[in-house]
Formats: sequence, C-alpha cells, structure tokens
Amino acid sequence: MAGMTISSQPFNLEKFPTPDYPKHILADSYITDSGAGGTAIACGVKTNNGMIGVAPDSTAVSSITEIAHKNGLATGVVSTSAITHATPASFVAHNSDRDNYEEIAEDFLNGTIDVFIGGGEDHFRKRKR
Repeated sequence: MAGMTISSQPFNLEKFPTPDYPKHILADSYITDSGAGGTAIACGVKTNNGMIGVAPDSTAVSSITEIAHKNGLATGVVSTSAITHATPASFVAHNSDRDNYEEIAEDFLNGTIDVFIGGGEDHFRKRKR
C-alpha cells in the first residue's frame, strides 16, 4: 500500500514485520464494502466502495464469468442472499451504484450468465420500470 494517498498517515498494517499483509482491494479507502470486494474477486480490479463490476471511473470491467462465457464455458452464480446484492452481482453486473437493484437485475437478464440461483425475486418480477 505504499504510496496510497487515502490518508496522510501510514497504513498501520504497513508497520507489521511481515510483508504478507493484504494490499487490500479498494481504490478509495482502507475499508472495503462488498461491492468493491466482490469486484476485486470477480474482475481482478480495484474499485471504489459502492461500485460493482466497474473501474473507479465507472467503465465496465470483465468478470471471470464473462471471460468464461466468451470462451464457450457454462457460467453460473449461486448466492444465499439476493442475487442482485453486491458480491454475487459483481460476477455479472456493471453499475456504479450497488443499490441499483433493478438495473443490476437487467444485467443478469441481458448478460452472460447461464444460471443464477438466489433471492431477490422482486428485483426481477416487481420492477418499477
């Protein structure tokens, strides 16, 4: 994390005697939410809290499921939460606001996922638009 400009103070983990601490997964803070965390896991890109499947400038980034689909593999996401919540949605959707559940649901319906299982049915069936 050396060189980050999130704070004028050094990150405390940088003071640890071992260099094996996580160089966290967030572009704009030391503390990550599930949107930024999910994006880092699914897409390999650091982003800001509240964003899913996009870089800090809001441009879409490819997820591992999209890459698998492009390579002819079957893809799926299973979640015990609403499928449109930040972590599972990071594998499918691209949105600068993790709370845009209906737009995220559209990404599931228009995207590259073959099967998805989880909660959040209202985001698909009881849409406002």
